[in-house]
Amino acid sequence: MTRQRTAVSIDITRAISAQPAYLSIAEAAALLRRSVRAIARWEHRGLLRVVRPAGGNPLIERTEIERILAEGTSACRGTRSE
Repeated sequence: MTRQRTAVSIDITRAISAQPAYLSIAEAAALLRRSVRAIARWEHRGLLRVVRPAGGNPLIERTEIERILAEGTSACRGTRSE
């Protein structure tokens, strides 16, 4: 089964403050230069807060992205417990 890539509709060359207030997981991953799976792991570990509207796709507030960029994405890396 081949995975189909979804086009990200965000301009990563714009300043973070010029981005929309809420971003999709894929858009956040593009801004942070990380994979969608990495973003999902960060959420699962409680390192990233995701808003889940009723019946909608999960969204990440722009302020969460700003916080991670200020702290550095290495702050979200954890040690593997495997």
